[in-house]
Amino acid sequence: MVAEMAADGVTDEAVLAAMAKVPREVFVPHFWATTDPGLTEFDATGPHPDPEAVRLVYDMDRALAVRWDRRRRGGATSTASAPRLMAGMLELLTLRPGMAVLEIGTGTGYDVALLSELVGDAALVTSVDIDAGLVQAARGHLGSLGYDAARLVAADGADGVAGAAPFDRVVATVGCVDIAPAWLDQLAPGGFALVPLQHAAVHPLVRARPAGPGRASAELVGRSGFVAIQGYQAGRSPWVSPVDAAPAVGASAAGGVEVDAAGLWDLGLFVAVSDRRAGPPAGLFDGAGSGASLSTGAEVTWFGPQGPALRDRLATLAGEWADLGRPAAEEFACRFTVPAGPGQVGRVGDRRWVVDRIDYRQELELSRSPRSGASPV
Repeated sequence: MVAEMAADGVTDEAVLAAMAKVPREVFVPHFWATTDPGLTEFDATGPHPDPEAVRLVYDMDRALAVRWDRRRRGGATSTASAPRLMAGMLELLTLRPGMAVLEIGTGTGYDVALLSELVGDAALVTSVDIDAGLVQAARGHLGSLGYDAARLVAADGADGVAGAAPFDRVVATVGCVDIAPAWLDQLAPGGFALVPLQHAAVHPLVRARPAGPGRASAELVGRSGFVAIQGYQAGRSPWVSPVDAAPAVGASAAGGVEVDAAGLWDLGLFVAVSDRRAGPPAGLFDGAGSGASLSTGAEVTWFGPQGPALRDRLATLAGEWADLGRPAAEEFACRFTVPAGPGQVGRVGDRRWVVDRIDYRQELELSRSPRSGASPV
C-alpha cells in the first residue's frame, strides 16, 4: 500500500514511514466494504484472517464502514477513510515533532496512531468523537500498539477540547457543515484547521486560519468525501435535504458542456455555491419529488413535475461554470465572517458567492481570470 502511494504521488517521507509502521488491520478488525444495507462483514484479524479482508484493508482507495445506523440515509455513521485520502490530509497538515494536534472524529483510532508518529509523542494528540463506543474501541486498539498516551474524549466535536488547548493543528475527519468557532479559538498562534467542509454533495478540504474576532481566512486545498458529522451540526446543512431518489424520465444535453469524473466534482462544487438545491453528483433537487442531474459526459437526466425547470437551471449553471473557465476548487479564495446571514446560498457578484452556514457566512471569490477557449476536462 505504501509503495503504491509513493508511486502515486505521496512524497512526504514522514507520512509514508508512519503508514508503513502502523498496522491498519488492528484498527479495523471487523468492517463492511459496501454501503449496501444487505451488508457483507469481513474479519481481518485472528489466526486465519480472511485474505479478501486483508486485501481490502490495504487497498489505498478503499474506505471501510465500521459503524452502521440503519435509520440513517446511507447507513454508515463511521468509516475508516481511504488511506490515500488520509495520506493527502496528513501531508497538508505539515506536522513536525512537538506539535499538538486535535482531531475531530476519532473513528477507529488509526489516524490517532499516524498523528502520534508524526508529532513524536502520542500525548500530544487529542481526539474527540461523539460515539462513546467508538472511543472505547479506539482506546483499546491504540493501547495494544503503545499509543495509550493519546487523549481520547467522548463528546460533541463541535466544542473542541478546551482543556487540552492550544493546538498547532485541528483536523476534522468527518464531513462538517461549518467550521466550528471553538476549533479556531483553540488554535495556537500560527496554527490552522483542516476541515472537509460540506458543499452539498462534495467536501472540499478547507484550510482555515483565524483572522481576527469572528473572522477566518481560508483556502480550498483538496477534494474529499466523508460521512456526515453528528451532534450540534447534524441536520443543519444550508442545502435542501434529503436528496430525492426516483427514476429519470428524460435526458438531454447540458448545453454542450462535457465533463469527466474530475470535472464533475468541480462542477458539483460550483452548483453547490450557486444554488441551495444542489445535490449529488452535480445536480439540483427540490426535496419535493423533483430533480435533475448531470453525469459524466454531457447528459442531464431529470424526474418529477419540476424536473424540466431544474434541468434548465442546471444547464445554465453548467454553462456559467464553462464560461468562467471550468474553475476547480483550489481556484476559489474564501473567508468566514460572523454572524451568518439569513440562509443565503448563491452568486452575489461577477466572481463572488456566499454560503450562510450555522455560525459563519462563507464568502468565496474566484481568484483568477476566466480562461478563454477552455476545452472539456
